Amino acid sequence: MALNADKPPRTLGMMLAIGASALLFGILPLMQIGAIVLVQTRVQSGLMNFPAGQDDNGQAAIQVGGDFLGVNPVSAGVQAALALGFLVLCVLAWRVRRPRVRLAFVLAVLTLSLISLVVTIVSAQSAALDSGADLSRQLSCGVIGAQVLVPLYVVWYMSRAPARAYYRGGWEAPVDRPAP
Repeated sequence: MALNADKPPRTLGMMLAIGASALLFGILPLMQIGAIVLVQTRVQSGLMNFPAGQDDNGQAAIQVGGDFLGVNPVSAGVQAALALGFLVLCVLAWRVRRPRVRLAFVLAVLTLSLISLVVTIVSAQSAALDSGADLSRQLSCGVIGAQVLVPLYVVWYMSRAPARAYYRGGWEAPVDRPAP
């Protein structure tokens, strides 16, 4: 397979930028929602039997009066819609060679990282004081690190000449400069 000199190839840096952002803003949020829904369906179907006492209706006490989803169903739906929409944008960024797609991809990464940072910081600040609070704070620091480093890499690499040339469909013509 011969390389076409007029059309720049997709570089490893672009593959890493698209893949890392798809993982952070698309696949991981969908996995979180999937885990929450799985626990909710298991608890509601009675597959998880808890040895706790029973209430007046004969249900296990742990299944009464609690919210096992952990999040509002509306916010989970919004999270799923954003993640699926971003995955569609990642596919477009992978396949379509248009400058607007590169710009839309970078803006989406910046917007989602800002939203994710705000949600992570607010949830870390409002965490209850229990035995898991320290672990939750430590995990939040790792998540915040990823939510800062991945967008920085995406913006940096997608602004470089190879990425711009890939989305433009060709290399820039050399600029004729007058001799000094």
